[in-house]
Amino acid sequence: MDVEEDSPTCDFKDTALLHIRKVIPNIVVPLGVTQVPPNLGDPKHGKLKASEWHSLFATYLPLSLLDFFWDDPASGPKSGQAKMLLNFSSLVICTNIVSKKGVTNRNCDELAEAYMLYSETAKDVFNSPKVTPNHHYALHLPDQLRWWGPLANVSEFSGERINGMLQRIQTNGLIGKMEGTMMREFCQVQRFVSRTSGWSLHKEVEQQAGQPKRSARLVEVHPDFYAAMFEKLRFEDQALRNYKDGPHGDEANVLSRYVTQEASVRCSGNLYISKSKQNRMVVYHKGGQTHHGIVTHIYGLPDFGGRILVGVKKMVEMGTVGESWVATLRDLGLHLTQVVDDYEVLDPCEVNGVCAYRHLPAWTFRVASPLVLLRPIPRDVYSVLIKC
Repeated sequence: MDVEEDSPTCDFKDTALLHIRKVIPNIVVPLGVTQVPPNLGDPKHGKLKASEWHSLFATYLPLSLLDFFWDDPASGPKSGQAKMLLNFSSLVICTNIVSKKGVTNRNCDELAEAYMLYSETAKDVFNSPKVTPNHHYALHLPDQLRWWGPLANVSEFSGERINGMLQRIQTNGLIGKMEGTMMREFCQVQRFVSRTSGWSLHKEVEQQAGQPKRSARLVEVHPDFYAAMFEKLRFEDQALRNYKDGPHGDEANVLSRYVTQEASVRCSGNLYISKSKQNRMVVYHKGGQTHHGIVTHIYGLPDFGGRILVGVKKMVEMGTVGESWVATLRDLGLHLTQVVDDYEVLDPCEVNGVCAYRHLPAWTFRVASPLVLLRPIPRDVYSVLIKC
């Protein structure tokens, strides 16, 4: 929405922008998720691309502005900012629904409701804003989702990319020769793609031709992790024995305390997790419930055919303190968590996603201990999360 330069909203915009710029360097997003410029709002970085706009409203702004609008969850949003928060939350809901790769009739109804709420609150927040044609076009999005399904299937991003390629081709203004120049450029791109189709973005250790593959170095696991690992594997095989319970016979099935360390692991599809900071905050399902955690160990078990186990430090969600606070977290797709001294051993297939996150210092939201604010990245939004 366009606003007058002397309106109160401009003061809010300047204050919020300073807050966002201060927070952006502390936000960590998974590899494969578009990052936004740290100097957001500065003309020097040029116009934001479509993927940057999406990442901004789906991930960066929710993680940045929660503590801007809220100070004490028990007492509601900060004074005078309830409508601004409602306006912002409605826009985030619209962004998340429109970017889905699969939609239902309920999603369409939620989009219509959220956009109407955004339009109504914008009248107060922006003080009689200027309405543009795009605001009218957006009213038709719920119906278009019902007719055509996910809008990504009918988007014009591919056409825009082709236009960008055409604009970058050097034609030197030679009328009559442009067609040949463009055809040569497209043929060069096609040949390049055909030759590199087998290339991988994932970091693989390439072996020199004729050289034997070096075996991974074995390391001894911590006793606590061994106990958790043994408990998990013993549940699957009652004949498995702890190495401490010796002596063992020659035919005994003993779990070794020596494993190989792995830097990353593929969980399912195109999802990779690692111990690096980008892809270490994970979402996993255990006991019919969804949990969050930090990847601390990735071990391979040589005696189990190289089976991979992932060690995760648990995170617990902070208790609910009010209906408005819970609704805000839900609308923005956020989870406020605290790290606890408890570990879980998982198979990679139990990990369902990764999170963007931001560490919060003690006494944020009146909580005496440090917190971690999570934004799970929907699996149907990003195309690939490359291995670290």
